[in-house]
Amino acid sequence: MNRHAEIQFNNQVHLYENDTIMNIVDASQHSIHYAQDIVEKWNNHNYFPKRMRPLEVNQQLLIITMEECGELIQECSKLLRKSTLSPEETDNLKKELGDVYTMINLFQEYDHVSFTELEERETVKREKLKQWSDL
Repeated sequence: MNRHAEIQFNNQVHLYENDTIMNIVDASQHSIHYAQDIVEKWNNHNYFPKRMRPLEVNQQLLIITMEECGELIQECSKLLRKSTLSPEETDNLKKELGDVYTMINLFQEYDHVSFTELEERETVKREKLKQWSDL
């Protein structure tokens, strides 16, 4: 059995068995050392969370989308601090936008949304943006 764990954004620890996410431990109210301890125990087969079960595909889809959106937010924040959108500074932004785009496509592939629905929503959002921004 191949086990590994990863510390994600906001000290969430993802626990994997054979590349399937088994559980997520919310360590956000604890120190990074607490999260690191969970990772070490999991990797050494000394940590077994209660009610552990593989996450369903839809749960994985939602969790990974949340993570990717968080990474996009973080990259936007970095660029705002730098006050630039120059081509040499936007490589990570393109990567994070691509990751979110991938997750949107997966929502469509799993029949949770259609491209028609997304295009309809885009029309509504563009109208709002005309009213409330210069975009």
